[in-house]
Amino acid sequence: MNRLLTTAFVLCATTASAREFVVPVITGTVPGRIFSTTVQVKNPSAADAQCTFLYAGPERIGNPLRSDETIPAGKTKVYEDFLSEIAAAGTVRVTCSGDVEIVTRVQDSIDGGQTFSDGRVYRPFAIANLIARGEERTVRTGVDLALAEMSGKPVHVEVVAKNFGGVPYGKKSYDIPAHAQRVVNLATVRDELTEMDVTITVTTGDGKILVGKESRDPALAKVARHRTASQRATQLASNTAAATGGPSITEQLLICPFKGAPIREPATGLCFMRDRWYDPSTGTFLTPDRAGYRDSSNLYIFGKGDPVNNSDPTGMTVALSGSSAEKRAAYARLMRTIDNPAAARNISIDRFNRLQITGMTPDDYLLAYGGRANQLGKMILSPKTVFVSELVGELQHPIPGAKWPFPDSLEDKVDISGGGFFDPDFYGPRRGLALFDPRKFPRDVADVTETADAVFVHEFFGHAYSWAVPAAYTGATAGTINPKYVKRCDLCAGIGEGEAEGLAAENRYRLEHGLRLRTYYLAGEDDYIPPSWLAPYIAQQKRNDAAQRALDADRQRRQRFLHNIWEAPGKR
Repeated sequence: MNRLLTTAFVLCATTASAREFVVPVITGTVPGRIFSTTVQVKNPSAADAQCTFLYAGPERIGNPLRSDETIPAGKTKVYEDFLSEIAAAGTVRVTCSGDVEIVTRVQDSIDGGQTFSDGRVYRPFAIANLIARGEERTVRTGVDLALAEMSGKPVHVEVVAKNFGGVPYGKKSYDIPAHAQRVVNLATVRDELTEMDVTITVTTGDGKILVGKESRDPALAKVARHRTASQRATQLASNTAAATGGPSITEQLLICPFKGAPIREPATGLCFMRDRWYDPSTGTFLTPDRAGYRDSSNLYIFGKGDPVNNSDPTGMTVALSGSSAEKRAAYARLMRTIDNPAAARNISIDRFNRLQITGMTPDDYLLAYGGRANQLGKMILSPKTVFVSELVGELQHPIPGAKWPFPDSLEDKVDISGGGFFDPDFYGPRRGLALFDPRKFPRDVADVTETADAVFVHEFFGHAYSWAVPAAYTGATAGTINPKYVKRCDLCAGIGEGEAEGLAAENRYRLEHGLRLRTYYLAGEDDYIPPSWLAPYIAQQKRNDAAQRALDADRQRRQRFLHNIWEAPGKR
């Protein structure tokens, strides 16, 4: 689209069904670097989509560039070197009449354009929740952010990255010109925090800021990539040879060159893959994946966006296990403990008992919801499978006739584990099970009374989450089990087995629900070193305990004094 946009001064009216988004764009050359933006627009619907692109960057105020594009039904258009002729650095408003899928990739080269980095990938940002002067917004994220000025007036923005306890880990300010954008690079903070709360405050200026997130969806790994001149020349030569030569052997036999599929429709070039039609020209299927969102937010791609190297979805999911009653109980407890009814409405169960995100893309879900709802979304997208069940009777093995790999009954294993456990290889490699028995609770453990919900959070959002999303917890967010107890047999499970993560997850739940915090694991008050966000709350609880003990001792002293005066014989 480097020559696509033409000068315009107004944005035409759109239909009531039109959808408006913003996509970032950076193109041009600065000393030592070349920037390139590629925009891919896919129309999965059965009707053509009319899209309007409007660019009003800082150098185009009052004189925006506009282009009207038609995206044919079932087709994908890729615009390489988007706006490269004007060295753009801002955002493009995209208004489309249908539900198109837009992906933008911003890449850079430091070798004169011979190779390009993977860059940053963005899904479009919905124009909502703009931040004006004197306002602030907090976004929970583990990826970089984009700040876009939307009203045509400059602003000054302060950005602070904090841990979940409110402790600042990084701060930076940005002067953002009208219609410009800035990238908030959080790489340094991510060295210490996998996830953080980022507060954006507009301190001066009359502009308004839109906040967007970079996408790390694996399905987009090969989407909208910049092609170098040599790559384009190779593709052109290949296309020319095919056009001038006779039909290939595969074409004569009506065999699809993609994975040797047995049927290729000669008129359209589409390949039938036994369940769906595949378009080799776009690398996508024409109909959605019946398995749903188990492997990608895009229902029209295959094998995480790499259909050449992948032959089947990997089973990325959280799944329910056990009898129907156990599955219902586990699902109800899971939806209750995420403490977010709105997020729960976007989680459903497919016919394979797998949890899936519905009603929105996974990226939008992770952007919209934080806390345990966010953790659940990441587990659903994890390359590992977590089965979850709540013991009601004897848990049945999912494979008919198969037996459990341990001599005791499952109830004994649960009882030995204190009422619940997470086993990362319970159903085989990369297929773990989080299981607990609510009939074992309440019970006193360490210095707290354990409830069924607190233990569920401990096992699922602590142990299972740290296994499924390995980079999620760090010492700063979970704390650690004191290494000096590594040889204590009753503490062996706490060393390197996610026990610190379980305690962190459980204590966050306890803190949110006004329950007493669990200050140690099993051995005593120094076997658990809490993270920095939790330490102040534990210290306050200990002070409260000391004050309560002083009050109790004083009360007992007074009672003994009164007893000696009025009731003890011979003491009057």
